Amino acid sequence: MRYISIVLGVITATGVLSGAIWLGRYAPWVDKTKTSDSVILRRTRTLHEMEDLRAGREPTDSVGIASDPTIDRRPPLAEQAPFPKVAIAERVYQFGTMEVNEERKHAFRIENRGESPLLISRGPTQCKCTISSLPQRSIPPGGFAEVELRWKPLEFEQAFHKTAMIWTNDPEAPEIDFVIAGHVVPKVELLPLSWNAGEVTDEHGGTAVAKIGSPLQANLKITSIQADDPHLKVTYRPLAKPELSRAGWS
Repeated sequence: MRYISIVLGVITATGVLSGAIWLGRYAPWVDKTKTSDSVILRRTRTLHEMEDLRAGREPTDSVGIASDPTIDRRPPLAEQAPFPKVAIAERVYQFGTMEVNEERKHAFRIENRGESPLLISRGPTQCKCTISSLPQRSIPPGGFAEVELRWKPLEFEQAFHKTAMIWTNDPEAPEIDFVIAGHVVPKVELLPLSWNAGEVTDEHGGTAVAKIGSPLQANLKITSIQADDPHLKVTYRPLAKPELSRAGWS
């Protein structure tokens, strides 16, 4: 029984973190969706539907992208001169490291270097969490418009890569893919998740060692420690830079 009490005591001794951080909420073992066969299948179906829509085909297996009310009608392609001409300087933007439910946005720029108005409209997005804002639907020759993509991840992802499509009337560039990418990580991590103090008896003590850190916050610190067992002694120290680097923490 002493072994059980020590393990529980060590777990409760992780402390109260600075600010409004709650370890139970941000710990990687809570509400962390694991990639399963069903998730992989849905992602595959999403990519297939995007390919069908890009090719102007009716999707054979839809996950709901084609019926999304935010998708606009595709503008008819310009059939004779003068033609519009799409010019894009940036197609991919890296958001870097994010946490769950954190929202970020980025504006991509579309220029018209042709001789007639460039018509643009919102096409399908790879994920409903990616929203394209398109206040301007016609770009005059020499003009430009900005497409804003907002992303709010709902689960942890080691690496995300989300695509939003814009349709145009330029026959040489009928659709434009904008991509946002990055990583979604927990605010606080505990390593390892299972602590083992070895064999503990009335005569023999045991020691369990773990690390707590954050890939997002460099000022993370323990402000207090509470143990539910009077026989439990807890000590801690800040991690050195090489240790933080190996764990991928700030």
